[in-house]
Amino acid sequence: MNPDPPVDRAARLRYLELTPADREQLTGLAAILLPHLDEVLEHWHGFLRGHASTAPLLANPGTRGHLREAQHRYFLSLLTTATDDAYFSERAQVGRTHHRVGLAPFWYLGAYRKLVALVRQKLRALGHGADTVAGWSAALEKVVTLDLAVALDAYQEQERETLLRSHRELERQMQQARESGRLKEEFLERISHQLRSPLHAMLGFADLVADGIQGPVTAGQRDSLAKVRVHGEHLVGMVDQLIDAATLAAAAVPDPQPFDPTSLLAEAAAGAGDAAALKKIRFTCALPGSLPQVLGDRRGTAVAVRQLLDNAVRFTTTGDVEMRVLRQRERLRIVVRDSGPGIPAGESERIFEPLHRTAGGDRHDQGPGLGLALAREAIVRNGGTLDLERTDATGSTFAVELPLAPGSAP
Repeated sequence: MNPDPPVDRAARLRYLELTPADREQLTGLAAILLPHLDEVLEHWHGFLRGHASTAPLLANPGTRGHLREAQHRYFLSLLTTATDDAYFSERAQVGRTHHRVGLAPFWYLGAYRKLVALVRQKLRALGHGADTVAGWSAALEKVVTLDLAVALDAYQEQERETLLRSHRELERQMQQARESGRLKEEFLERISHQLRSPLHAMLGFADLVADGIQGPVTAGQRDSLAKVRVHGEHLVGMVDQLIDAATLAAAAVPDPQPFDPTSLLAEAAAGAGDAAALKKIRFTCALPGSLPQVLGDRRGTAVAVRQLLDNAVRFTTTGDVEMRVLRQRERLRIVVRDSGPGIPAGESERIFEPLHRTAGGDRHDQGPGLGLALAREAIVRNGGTLDLERTDATGSTFAVELPLAPGSAP
């Protein structure tokens, strides 16, 4: 049994003004009510069975019989028992029982109110005068109020213990999730290295052969090596997307943190510039020398910008790709424009769905359909936006907006 909640019992008794005279009134009331107590309790049970929240407690006949006996003893003790340690312990147990069966305080407060009303009604029916009934009722209300207070203390103590247990369990689960996320990230880093390293090595050896380092290369061989390069890069891009997707899925959504986006934007631009040079298309980047801090997840933002630039370069066969970064009020705006074939009509939102691939056009080297879904997920989960702003036969424009960190806004 749990220890009783600490209460200042003497102070409560004084506050309720429960006097020896009240005890005499209650003793007399017990003698008068005893022959009629079962009848009063039957009316009380009828009231409780009539309400959906209390009816289940009395649905079983065996339970009803047990409760009737317990409540008969309880009511008599209410009228005749001294307010000693045993009294407070028993009343606290009532509150714990209410908590265990899920009976919220509102319902048993109402039940006590009805019991007092039924007792008062029975006393009047027995022919007792109004003043006499009023004296008995006043004394009865005092001990019922004391009972309710002690029961509520115990109920609230049980509720606190339940919340503490839930909190501890939640902390345990969160710790498990953090550990699981850490292990997944370590695993993904190893897999990423083991997949990317041989792919890059194969592409490097293919370039060495194509450059004639190991001897003369025929036109047909050079053409085959170029295809190895194209499909190898495509495979690297797919691996990158799958690793990014798995990394985002494994990581818990972090709390947005202030960070300087300058270096990640510069790195993404450098990678896009190299990829564009291999395809002999122009890449330009308008990156201010000084940028405000933004609020979000640095790694997720890097994934999003890289995916946008990868898509732009991949789907642009002639023309150019451009990235512009500018500050607009309380947001940092990153715009990526390409001169690719554009997005087919009706697919401006579907392109952000995982595994979706656009129909038609010259997009012969589409990836697994994760790039834009990854990019939007990485941005939106930290309060930013990523939208397709323009698309037509001359290309597409995507815009990322990130909230500025506190203190960075003008």
